[in-house]
Amino acid sequence: MKTTNGDDANSAPGSYVVVGDPVTWKYVVKNPVLNSGITLTNVVVYDDKVVISSDDCDQALPATLGPTESLTCTVTGTARAGQYENLATAVGSNSQAETLVQVQDSDPSHYFGVDAGIDIEKTTNGQDADEPPGPTLVVGSQVNWEYVVTNTGNVELTEILVTDDQEADVTCPKTILAVEESMVCTATGTAVEGQYSNLGTATANPPVGDPASDQDPSHYTGRANPQGPEPIPALGTFGLGILVLLIAGLAQLYRRRR
Repeated sequence: MKTTNGDDANSAPGSYVVVGDPVTWKYVVKNPVLNSGITLTNVVVYDDKVVISSDDCDQALPATLGPTESLTCTVTGTARAGQYENLATAVGSNSQAETLVQVQDSDPSHYFGVDAGIDIEKTTNGQDADEPPGPTLVVGSQVNWEYVVTNTGNVELTEILVTDDQEADVTCPKTILAVEESMVCTATGTAVEGQYSNLGTATANPPVGDPASDQDPSHYTGRANPQGPEPIPALGTFGLGILVLLIAGLAQLYRRRR
């Protein structure tokens, strides 16, 4: 029987293990009760992915197992990203048979290497303004922030929380994202005068390990009238002439009425 980090993980995905964390495989080989009275010789343990030596076992290999006796081997490794499977095989001989009979048994085991990740991309009025000054907004106008949150890891993320260090009310459509899934969160505010900066943060929980997190800043500049005063259109020579004639006509009309 083979276990991975204590789990008899015959089927995928098996245990979740953070990438880079230790993995412990334990192999227990027994001379079963149904072989009572039979001694197994030349017992060895193989793994299709891991090297097993006498140093890893509680007795030297090849081992001899009397009735109901067992052999235990323990090997450690480092978790890799994604689905992992290895297959253990124990082989022994029944030397008491008239003809030498070889017996064997196999047992698979699995784990899934967790490489969690999350990304947040924040925009201000549609602009990815990571650096100041950002867009210019009229003081008192509405500001629209969008936070695009993406699961960039290899496992589902739960309890997703998006916050902003300035804007308290960030609204998201869900709190769980599958691998490579995205969602758009939103917040609104009112433009204030001067250079403005705020920071969006996304955090989430993978099945095991520390929370995944990411941050993205955004900026805008608030001005009372970013375009300046409206210029007075020039009349030109033709327009000025018409204006003079109009004034003269009004003056003559005024004199006639008197």
